[in-house]
Amino acid sequence: MNSLPPKGYASLPKLDAPAGYICVLRDIDRDVYRIDVTDHPAAYVDTLLAKTTGAYGIELLSILETDDIAASEMRLYERHHAALGDSWLELDAYQLLALRKSELRILDYNSHYISQRQSAAAATERPAGGMARSRERNAAGQSRGADFKAPSPLGLDYHRYGQRRQRLEDAYEADSWRQALSDKFDDLLHNHPGLVIAFTLLLMLLILIHFWRHPYLY
Repeated sequence: MNSLPPKGYASLPKLDAPAGYICVLRDIDRDVYRIDVTDHPAAYVDTLLAKTTGAYGIELLSILETDDIAASEMRLYERHHAALGDSWLELDAYQLLALRKSELRILDYNSHYISQRQSAAAATERPAGGMARSRERNAAGQSRGADFKAPSPLGLDYHRYGQRRQRLEDAYEADSWRQALSDKFDDLLHNHPGLVIAFTLLLMLLILIHFWRHPYLY
């Protein structure tokens, strides 16, 4: 699975099965998450925004491109119990921490905030095939009134992982550097096991060479 920057979601091409994209999103108003698959992220986000009634919009946390959606879904479930689907999920602090350490890779890039106005602007840059979805979404937005302006989200970085960062800090009383080191190690262990094995073998080899060259020091 190849991790892609969420900010470039609107320019990603439509893929044919069995290939596709795995997206991790957050409804900012309701503070709920969604882990779903799609063949075209731009059209998918447009559809979600048309159904969103909140003021703030959606935060796109991660996009993974895969050559085989079924195989990737099975792998994610076996390793992280991450079930893909179109349901919005409420995650507690422990589940959020597990999400950060999983192969869904929400730490690879900065998350991307998408409001209805931003999505409409992106739609003008896409082919005419996406204009029908944009018109439906705009019609839904106009029902709120011609003068309606969605407020800017309050501290997206503050809400980066769904619930307040302070809640994570309260749940895990560890120093920031220790937590960062743990996150990096887990990322290497889950996503680059070959590097971990190679480093371990190299370390053991260096220790053996040291003892072989200086046997009388000990």
